[in-house]
Amino acid sequence: FESQKLVLLEAGCGVGNCIFPLIEEDPHIFVYACDFSPRAVEFVRKNPLYHPERCCAFQCDLTKDHLTENVPEGSVDVVTLIFVLSAVHPDKMKLALENISKVLKPGGVVLFRDYGLYDYAMLRFKSASKLGDNFYVRQDGTRSYFFSKGQ
Repeated sequence: FESQKLVLLEAGCGVGNCIFPLIEEDPHIFVYACDFSPRAVEFVRKNPLYHPERCCAFQCDLTKDHLTENVPEGSVDVVTLIFVLSAVHPDKMKLALENISKVLKPGGVVLFRDYGLYDYAMLRFKSASKLGDNFYVRQDGTRSYFFSKGQ
């Protein structure tokens, strides 16, 4: 609805490939965008579509930094987690989700997309890359966790 201003948090925004098309399409949306990489956040801020009245980009480690330092508590309608949780150590995933829940409105929605158990990305890993059950490290040091439907 035109009178409704949707508030989105894209956790793990990268360089903004998801948020900028949304900002272009919906003149009423406000987006909080955070990423672990300060370099990625800088790319978002330098994008010509970035305007502080429509978007707030900041660096954040979801397992350590409090989202409420940048996002008002209970203010977000939709959170996107696109290939984010797989990069978080399994022991810290709960911390990241608890952090996100603090900024989500009651009845808000979390949209989650990530790697699945036994998909091609997992099958390509060598045994030396395995850190734990369904958890692997890439050559660049980033990590990947592979989820099953039961998780």
